Amino acid sequence: MMIKAVVFDMDGLMFDTETVATRSWLDTARDWDVEISDEFRESLVGLNARSIRRACVDYFGGSFDLDGFLAEVSRRFVATLDRDGVPEKKGLHELLDWLRAGGYRIGLATSSDSRHAKHHLAAAGVLDYFDALVCGEMVKEGKPAPEIYATAAAMLHMSPGECAALDDSPAGIRSASSAGLAAVMIPDRIAPPPDVRALAAAVLDSLLDVPDFLRGR
Repeated sequence: MMIKAVVFDMDGLMFDTETVATRSWLDTARDWDVEISDEFRESLVGLNARSIRRACVDYFGGSFDLDGFLAEVSRRFVATLDRDGVPEKKGLHELLDWLRAGGYRIGLATSSDSRHAKHHLAAAGVLDYFDALVCGEMVKEGKPAPEIYATAAAMLHMSPGECAALDDSPAGIRSASSAGLAAVMIPDRIAPPPDVRALAAAVLDSLLDVPDFLRGR
């Protein structure tokens, strides 16, 4: 089936915000004198706020001041982006221009909430490229469940088979593949494990490689 629409993840895919998020988590953990393993932090990549909270309750225990901790992580994250700007991934504007010129519908399926998503997209000057936005609080089950990508395809008025999904996280690839989209992984901080690589329609080096993938479809 011909690909007529492309659905983007955001953090780690369009913007190099996962690096900022990781530093915010580790700095907060240091100041709170708690330990966060690399494995646990990586397990949170691609999850929405509800899923992150559930994972943290299991990790830290019920007596931990999770609200205070997560508020401090968020404060540091936002302060860094306000100070330094939202760092864009290589090829973002070139790909969006190419998709628009080619008549593709363009959607967003991000685990971030609407406030952060619209802020980042507007700051990068790319908000108007998107025909549909699906954010973390808009779905009941976040990635790796298929709901967010299935919802994005529906909002674009496309069948899942007519859509490609671009994501950097294993959770996102599992979500897109389960929803029936052609799941394309562009790894950021986490290399695809074998089961995720098997689900992916392609694993690419950067956003600049997407046009060649789509031409091949």
